[in-house]
Amino acid sequence: MLKRTRRIQQGALLVVLLAAAISVTVLSAPNAGADGESFQIFRGPGGPYEIIVGVQPHKPKVGPMHISVSVLDPDTGLPLDGATILVVAYDSNGEPVYQSPALQNPAERQFYEANITFYTSGQWSLLIKVDTDERGHGEATVPMFISPTSLDPGVEGLVVLVLIITAICGGVLYLWWSSRRSRSVAINR
Repeated sequence: MLKRTRRIQQGALLVVLLAAAISVTVLSAPNAGADGESFQIFRGPGGPYEIIVGVQPHKPKVGPMHISVSVLDPDTGLPLDGATILVVAYDSNGEPVYQSPALQNPAERQFYEANITFYTSGQWSLLIKVDTDERGHGEATVPMFISPTSLDPGVEGLVVLVLIITAICGGVLYLWWSSRRSRSVAINR
């Protein structure tokens, strides 16, 4: 009886570990952080500043989007420190729908970062409002198209689904087989 219980526990543990490993390595949700990998969609004047806007993912689509803003002194080209930045997202009707402060990244002080989740596709625009004590207020409008999210999981999704189903079925079959074998051994005694 002790061997049977131990085998059932080992089988269940194997199934749980396999499912956890697959979910951690393959199915982990994408992060909306830039890690220096944002795609520049705008660089231009914004009042007394030069404003650079980058996004991640590189092709904006429905879902979470990371926005990275850099504010430069147009005369020197050096990044400005200590700016207050607000990002306002306008939908295709020109209505302000979302707003988020862009906070300065302590690790890379030239970047101000914000996250906005877009729930609909279409033509949007971002209004970047910048304010510093030295130069005052400036803003820039950044048009962008938010594409719909693909519902096709592709080959990778199919492979992961098959692996998960195989792991679950294998675990269930192992438990059933070891239980049946233990029962037949007990009956034959």
